[in-house]
Amino acid sequence: MFSRFYSSIQRHPVRALILVICLHPAIMVADTSILHRQAVSAPPATLASLSEQNEGAEIDQEIERYFSSMHNRSSREIDAERLERLFGEAQVADHGTEDAAEGEFQFSNQSNGDMFSHRVVSGDTIWNLSKKYNVTTDSIIQNNPELKTRPLYIGEEILISKRTTQEPTTTSQYVTNYYSVRPGDSLSVIARRHGVSLSALFRWNNMNSRTVIHPGQRIKIVSRRSGPPNGYTYASFFEWPIRGTITSGYGSRSNPFTRTRQYHRGIDIAAQVGTPFRAARDGIVILSGRMGGYGNCIFIRHTNGYVSVYAHNSRNLVKVGDVIKRNQVIGHVGRTGTATGPHLHFEVRKWRTPMNPIAALNMRELVPENRNSVAAR
Repeated sequence: MFSRFYSSIQRHPVRALILVICLHPAIMVADTSILHRQAVSAPPATLASLSEQNEGAEIDQEIERYFSSMHNRSSREIDAERLERLFGEAQVADHGTEDAAEGEFQFSNQSNGDMFSHRVVSGDTIWNLSKKYNVTTDSIIQNNPELKTRPLYIGEEILISKRTTQEPTTTSQYVTNYYSVRPGDSLSVIARRHGVSLSALFRWNNMNSRTVIHPGQRIKIVSRRSGPPNGYTYASFFEWPIRGTITSGYGSRSNPFTRTRQYHRGIDIAAQVGTPFRAARDGIVILSGRMGGYGNCIFIRHTNGYVSVYAHNSRNLVKVGDVIKRNQVIGHVGRTGTATGPHLHFEVRKWRTPMNPIAALNMRELVPENRNSVAAR
C-alpha cells in the first residue's frame, strides 16, 4: 500500500502538494490545541505530591510578608537604613557593556533570574502564560515536557525561563582615549582597528553614517581596562556557609511521584547533624524559628537587597534583630522539617527573587586595598 501511495506522489506531485496544504490547518490545530487547554484539577494520585510542592513556596511567602510589612510600616525602609548605617552599600563588580558612559566603573547585581517557577491557577493555559511572562510556548513545553501529554494541574509548579544577560566573568574599568585620524581612515576602519562597534563609535562622537571625517580630527574611543580602579581590590561577596557535597542543586528537579519538574530555589549541602554553619555575609537576622517543611530556619537580610536563607537546622543560635558578621557561627546542621537526610538548605534572594547560590558565591565586590578586613561588607 505504501509503495502504491509513494508512486502516486511521484506521478502527481502537484496533487500531493495540494493535499498537504489542505491538511496543514488540521496539523496545526493538533499541535496548538494543548497551548489553549485550561488547567484542571490534579488526579487524586498526584494531590499529595502537589502539597509537597507547596513547601517550596513557604520561603517565598515569608519573604513576601517581610518586605510587604517593611514597606507598609512607613515610607522609609527601616532595615535598609540600619544596614546602610552599619555596613554601607557594597559595590558588586560587573564586566559592564560597551554602552557604559566614559570613565564609569560598572556595577550591577546579577539575580540569575533566567529560571523561575509559576504556580498554576484555574484558567491558566500555556498560551496565556507565554504572554504573561513574554516567553515562547516552546520554551514552556521544553522546560516542562510532561505538558506534551497532559494538561496543566492546578496547584503545581512549572518552570519558566527567560533570556538574561550573561553572568559576569571579568570586571572592567572604562577609560577614554582619543585617536587622531590618518589619511585614508574611515569610521568603520577605526572601529575595527580598536575592536569596537561602529554604532558605539557614532554614539561616543555624536556622528552618523553620513559624517565625513578629516585627517587630524580626534575621535573618542571608550575602552575597557581589566582589573579594579586604582586603590581597590576584589573580595568574595558571599562566603560558603559550610563546606560539603552538594546533594541537590539549584533549579529543576524531578518529582518522583508525579514525574513533574519542581523548582529547587537553593542548594543542599550535606553535613553531619550538629555541624556548625556560618553566615555567608554581614547582615541582620529577620527570621529565626520553625517553618513547616523547612524545619528550623534563619533568614539574614544583607545590604543591596540580598537575603540569605539557612534551613533544616538542628539548632538556631541567633534571634530576630541580631547583627551578624560574615563567617559568624549562626546554627547547627540538622534534618528538621521534610528532609531525607542531614543537610543545610542554602538560598540567596535578591529582594524577593531567588538566585542561583553558586552564582552568588562566585560574585565579587570592590573593596579598598588598604582595608585589613572585608567583614564590614
